[in-house]
Amino acid sequence: MMEKEFRFNKNNVCLNHNVIEVWESNKNTKTSGVIPMFCIKTAVFNGKWIYGYDITLHNGGRGEPCMQRPCKKDCNTEREAVLEACKEVREYLLEHKRASSPDYSHHEIDNYSPKLIKLLDDLMRPKAVQLSLF
Repeated sequence: MMEKEFRFNKNNVCLNHNVIEVWESNKNTKTSGVIPMFCIKTAVFNGKWIYGYDITLHNGGRGEPCMQRPCKKDCNTEREAVLEACKEVREYLLEHKRASSPDYSHHEIDNYSPKLIKLLDDLMRPKAVQLSLF
């Protein structure tokens, strides 16, 4: 099996990273507003797994490119990189539960539903692997 070859631009940002997308509800649902979501991006750089992420909420968000940064942990496995990214996404979500309404600045809204945190926690939960005996 051939391992994927990751490509990077001149700033060492990965151009063809692996992506895990998590949407609060079906992304194809017709809605008048933004559907909260996040995506985790992973790639191999100099033999170590690196990560980045994007977060979109009702009113705001955050993005970190998938690139090697001295202030970030380099990971030995892709799963470890996903977990590190999930920790940062979770921290951001918990700090930004409420936001001012895009329509009425004096009115506060929930930035996302509890379902998004549950989906993130499900992604962080260890996965059982069924081993074949024969």
